Amino acid sequence: MRRLASNSLGTLSSLALFGCQSIIGADFGSVQAAKVCVPLHAPTRPADLPMATDTVDFTVVLDELAFGDDGPDAGASRSVGYDQDGVCTVPGGPPSCKAYPWLDAKPLLDGDDGRDDAVGGLFAAQKAVFGGALIGSDEENAGVMAGTSAPPGVLRVRGFSGLATDDHVVVELFQAAALDFGDSAELADGGMRRPALDATDHWPIVRATLTEDDAGTDVASSQRDDDAFVVDSTLVAHFDHLLLPMHNIYVEVSKAVLSGHLAYDASTGWVLRDGTLAARILTDFLLGFVPLATRSTVNVSLCTDDVANYQVVKKVLCGAADLPAKDDDPDSSCEFTSLGLGFQSSPASLGPVVDIVPPPSPCSPDTDPGRDTCATRE
Repeated sequence: MRRLASNSLGTLSSLALFGCQSIIGADFGSVQAAKVCVPLHAPTRPADLPMATDTVDFTVVLDELAFGDDGPDAGASRSVGYDQDGVCTVPGGPPSCKAYPWLDAKPLLDGDDGRDDAVGGLFAAQKAVFGGALIGSDEENAGVMAGTSAPPGVLRVRGFSGLATDDHVVVELFQAAALDFGDSAELADGGMRRPALDATDHWPIVRATLTEDDAGTDVASSQRDDDAFVVDSTLVAHFDHLLLPMHNIYVEVSKAVLSGHLAYDASTGWVLRDGTLAARILTDFLLGFVPLATRSTVNVSLCTDDVANYQVVKKVLCGAADLPAKDDDPDSSCEFTSLGLGFQSSPASLGPVVDIVPPPSPCSPDTDPGRDTCATRE
């Protein structure tokens, strides 16, 4: 994880010069405006999907993450995720919600094919301002590969037919911890436990999202879709809620859809390739997430009494909200921030059940951003 200079948070005030819209890379230019936008969604279940004979079970870990914060057009093209609001918000096009009046913000523009991924834009903004990032694709991938950061999850698929079409598949996303979680013993070469990216990796599974404890014969995740399906060799699953780790801080997302191309190798078995996860985060939650992230990465708290920096960061975060409080209601307030995530996967095994204690806020109750809201300026 790259560390920022000691005065990095002081440079946050420079964000105000850019404005929320430019900070998250929302200006597409005339080329984007000329494009015809057809919103991209995950495959839908065909009405006449035939029944399949179900025989195959497999487990993978989600890795090689892409939040849409890399490349020359990071934060603007937003090439990961799906359309989540049914609207292609392009220059001169319709917004899907109303920003809070105090923000005085223009509608946040969508990426290619109407993709919604404001989180990718926020991650890209860190790099533009600081020359580094607290959290982003590079940082998360490096942590997962080092065994020190939790992956988005361990996915277990049951009842798959092994063919290109399947009307009924059970998909569970297990909330995982870092591979070296609780492992204080160093390896022979002096390093910590690193993933082999095969079934010998037994990822620790977090108890909080299990429906059965480790005393049972088999653990089960509450993060599940008991009616997932496969069409054209693409697995599609939906989840009402998920807990996804970002630098080992677990973020609650909702209305999540996950898809990926099913691929088989005789030596490793089944995996998902070129996967996509799209979801939304309550923007007010991000306000409380910031001090946890800054404390864990640069050992600095960003509380509401930091007059020089907190209000600037709040405006940027609240200005990234791009999804409505009420679906299909452009007159409702922008209360959610979209997340798009691309991923690959590798064979994996479920490991021991562990307990994760959420980190306490480094701020006092009176200065905790977790008690703040985007609905008001102060």
